[in-house]
Amino acid sequence: MLNSVIILKNDSGVCLYSNNYELDFDSTLFSGFLTAVQNFAENLKIGRLTNFITNDKIIVLTSTENVVVSLIIDLKDNEEEWMGKAYTIAEKFEEKYDLENWTGDISLFRGFTEDLDEILESEEEILLMDVAKWARKEFGGELQVNAVLRPRKDIPKMKVDIVLDRGEIEPSKLHNKLSLKRFEGLKRDIIFIKLVDGIVGRGDIKDFIQDIQEFGLENIDEAGEEIFPYFPKMAVIIGRDYSSTVKDLEDELYSKKNDKHFIQSKYLKLNMFPAPLRKFEVFNCFIEYWSWKKPYPKRIFK
Repeated sequence: MLNSVIILKNDSGVCLYSNNYELDFDSTLFSGFLTAVQNFAENLKIGRLTNFITNDKIIVLTSTENVVVSLIIDLKDNEEEWMGKAYTIAEKFEEKYDLENWTGDISLFRGFTEDLDEILESEEEILLMDVAKWARKEFGGELQVNAVLRPRKDIPKMKVDIVLDRGEIEPSKLHNKLSLKRFEGLKRDIIFIKLVDGIVGRGDIKDFIQDIQEFGLENIDEAGEEIFPYFPKMAVIIGRDYSSTVKDLEDELYSKKNDKHFIQSKYLKLNMFPAPLRKFEVFNCFIEYWSWKKPYPKRIFK
């Protein structure tokens, strides 16, 4: 995850621009990082990409004719991917500002935040499309990216990074057939995928699960055009890595069956069934966790 961006004047080491992306990123630590970057940048040749580790962070550096761009990232991040982003940021900064004739007014560079956001967003879109292509190959189905869905009339719309629709479910067992006839919101084989461009934390998973539990209508004819009535059969969370807190998820977030994590809709009235029937697969949304690694992601916690 990106913690901070620092842009220095190449010849003097003056800080032209900085932006902290982590709210809990210590200001005293930032000052120390800035000094480390300034010292290291003195000997950095034009066009060179490099990185070093300090204070449990990776500092990625790139140098162009007039600026040195430094990105402070987490130890678990892929520094090679961030090196490319650093160079893109440096090129954009030099393209936007006439640094050869700069008179010393640092406030001139405050507007670069919008350009920086655009650069980072475009990188996120590239990652999203890469994950979408992988998901379609891994799971199959009709693909929708950046889906905005409303689960119920009284619930605001929700953004789902990737949705896969694998068609209608055709159960072989009688109890599952009867369940689908009773609960129409379970009829389609839907997969929701959440992408985290960084380290997945407990809060990411909790929010995703709580959003999913809002979906699922008993009678889809009452849904209306704006309502997405179906409860997904699988939820996939994929990130570059996982926080240590995720490995100790409490049972309050989900149930377990054969060591698989699953959740159920808040609104399908399953209390009319005895407990054993409520555990049938047709009622459950199973959760999978993946770590995004090239050339192929790795499934974890299974």
